This record gives sequence, C-alpha cells and structure tokens, in this order.
Amino acid sequence: MYFGSSDGNLYAVDATNGLLRWTFKTNGIIHASPTLYNGTIYIGSWDTYMYAINATTGKEKWKFKTGEKPAMTGIQASATVQNGVVYFGSRDAHFYALNAANGNIIWVYDTENSWIISSGVIKDELIYVGTSDTYLLLGLEIKTGKEKFRFKTNGYVFGTPALAGSTAYVGDFTGNIFSIDIDGTPKIGTVFSTEARKKYATTALKNDTLNFMYLAKNADLYLYTTNKKVMDDFYTLGSVVASPVVKKNVLYVGSADGYLYALKLKVK
Repeated sequence: MYFGSSDGNLYAVDATNGLLRWTFKTNGIIHASPTLYNGTIYIGSWDTYMYAINATTGKEKWKFKTGEKPAMTGIQASATVQNGVVYFGSRDAHFYALNAANGNIIWVYDTENSWIISSGVIKDELIYVGTSDTYLLLGLEIKTGKEKFRFKTNGYVFGTPALAGSTAYVGDFTGNIFSIDIDGTPKIGTVFSTEARKKYATTALKNDTLNFMYLAKNADLYLYTTNKKVMDDFYTLGSVVASPVVKKNVLYVGSADGYLYALKLKVK
C-alpha cells in the first residue's frame, strides 16, 4: 500500500502486516494520491515536483519541476496515467502531459491563471478536468492538449468529474452539482443544489456566482482574517469539494454541509 503524508514522505507499507517497506522524502506536503503504473509510482508534492518512483525499491526515476510563484505553487492533483503518458494539473496554472518513462514534456495547457486541484478523467481521446478560479470543466485532447470542450459552473471546481455514458457530473464551490452532456456542444442537464446553497445563495453569491471581492466588501485582502472570513462564508453554501462517484445509476457525493448525497440518475 502506497500513501503520501503531510510530513513530506511517500510511504510503502506491506498490506498484509503493516510493516514499512520504504519511504521516499520530498521537500513539501503531499496531498495527492499516488498513481501506480507499470511498476512506477507517480505523485506530486507541494515542493513543485512531480516524481516518478520505483514501486519496489522506492528509488527516484525522475522528477519534473512545475512553476513557482507566490500563491501559485505546488501540486495537489493526483496524476492520471495512460499509454505511457502522465497527465496532471498544478497550482502553477498549467495542465501537463509528460512522457511516463523519462518525464519529458509532451504538451502543456495554460489554464488562464487558475489552479488545477482536480484530477483528470479520460474518455474517447479527451481528458476532462476542473479548474478553480475560472470555474470550468475542460475537455482536452490527450495527444495534443488542444481544448475541445468547455463548460462554466458557478464556482471553484476542486473535485474530479465523474463520467457515465455521455454525461459528466461535477460539483462546484457554490453547492451545485451539474449534469453536463459532453457529446458535441456542452449542454447542461439536471442541477442539484444543496439545501445550504438554497438557504444562503442570495447573501453569499453575486448574480448566483462565487465572487471573492463581493463578499470581502472592500476589506483588506492582504489580511489573513479577511480571506478566512470570505472562505468561511463560501463554505456556508454546502460547497461540493469532494469528487462524485457513479455506481449503478446513483451518484454519491459529500458536501461541506455535512451530508453525503445519493442522487438517482438517468444515464444516457
């Protein structure tokens, strides 16, 4: 069993008895889940690096450095690996496709100054991923990184989208869960709103959309207390930060309002 920790280590533990096999030290907190592919672990760290680590020995194969600017640094998203390519987003406002064998760049997508905390999901030669500050669900060509699909929600998209048939399900920070047709032009289907959103949307949102400046009300944004108050107000909406899961036509997702929701779906 492999897992990362806030102490900056990736751990490999024997699943049968819990004994430690090896540890691998990064220089930052690890919030991502490790991805195992062909005997290699791929994992990002807040130290800005994506690492490729031998799953048996714990030895580094390669590492790739992402950007480093104030408030735009580190990797939280888990990697998606398919056909020898590692796909992942970073808080440096880019989504990357790397050669899984050596870490060389295949392509990079610019996310318009927005973190990517969501992990990517691949379907029909596109990888779907959410963005934070631009409130988007994107579909990018896995071979070129060219944008082929874009749908705007009402707030940050932190969770990983769930795909079922021709529909993508994704939650946003305003407490909405969207059902989006991903065949052709994006079409919105059913929207489920948490009870907390219904209660607080009129006071916490501007034009039904997350707006940091609106809730800050001219307070000093350089102060931690201001930022904390705004985020606390956002969370009253029952923000959907978790990744939804679809099983047997039921969507399961947790919310910041303290509830786990199970929603019956009509899957095309």
